Amino acid sequence: MFCPHRSLVPVALAAVFLFTSPLLHAASWALANGDRLSGKLLGETETHIEIEHAALGRLTIARTALQPEAVEEKPAEEISLAVAEEVDIPPATESAAVAVEKPRLKWMTRRIEVGYTRQDGARDKEDITARVQTEARLGSNTFRATAQIIRSASNDQIVTDRQEANFRWRHDFDKRRFAQALTTYASDDVRNINLSVEQQIGGGYRLYDAPRQQINVGLGAVVQWLDRDGNPQNTALLGSAFQDYSLRFNDRVRLTQEATVLFADGDSLSGTPSVGAAPSDGNYRVKFNAALQTKMTPKASLNLRYEYDYDTSVTDTSLRADSRLTTSLGYSW
Repeated sequence: MFCPHRSLVPVALAAVFLFTSPLLHAASWALANGDRLSGKLLGETETHIEIEHAALGRLTIARTALQPEAVEEKPAEEISLAVAEEVDIPPATESAAVAVEKPRLKWMTRRIEVGYTRQDGARDKEDITARVQTEARLGSNTFRATAQIIRSASNDQIVTDRQEANFRWRHDFDKRRFAQALTTYASDDVRNINLSVEQQIGGGYRLYDAPRQQINVGLGAVVQWLDRDGNPQNTALLGSAFQDYSLRFNDRVRLTQEATVLFADGDSLSGTPSVGAAPSDGNYRVKFNAALQTKMTPKASLNLRYEYDYDTSVTDTSLRADSRLTTSLGYSW
């Protein structure tokens, strides 16, 4: 079992530093239809600009929708809305004071993946995987919920029986910095984990942000509550580092990847001794997940997913590492 980290102050200071730099100045843009849009400039390319609007959050606008030499400094009070082809903004009314609609929840991803493999003969083997994921945006906030079931049997013996669900909330401060909260519930009968509850709070930074590619990194702290067979219930404080990457090759093929490292050293918050002695190679956990998705139709896809989980707190060393490569059919709506 992980023990809490006694020296998480550097981790906390690093996370706080991500959010303390000055905000971008306000500016306004004249659009080709004569209207004006105000906000903070987050980034720009040869074809698009990205701004942070006080009410609508992050918006991407094509340069073709702007008047030539349209960027100019204006007071933040001069806020009016315009219609851009790539942004869902209500059209301006005849009134000089344009009413601003409240941000609406927009679904970005709703997908289910199911995989099944059966082998009969010299060895009987059966694998079942099911995964559901939804992702939505509301202004500067993104929400993602994921649930997964993995069950494997070999020669009538259960070798994997894991269930996991998590909910992630991210709030963008600007184009680069964001705060993150991640809640995870998991159980694993093979590893004798009745229930593991983790609450992570931290912050991240976008190392690279482009229309087809994005790289995020971050730090945080995690409070973990663990109920494991044959051991007392335990509460621990952990440090964490996370990273995620996405690459869209084209409209049909996409690669996503996530990695998390949890680490600890010391006594648990509750004063209960950790599960087993700390291993010689440290007290940590590594989780890695990568998926390649290929669309066969606008809604159906074929998915190849690789998962790796290494947990030094598991007393049975033969069960510490768990990796799998699965294929599944997906449906999005």
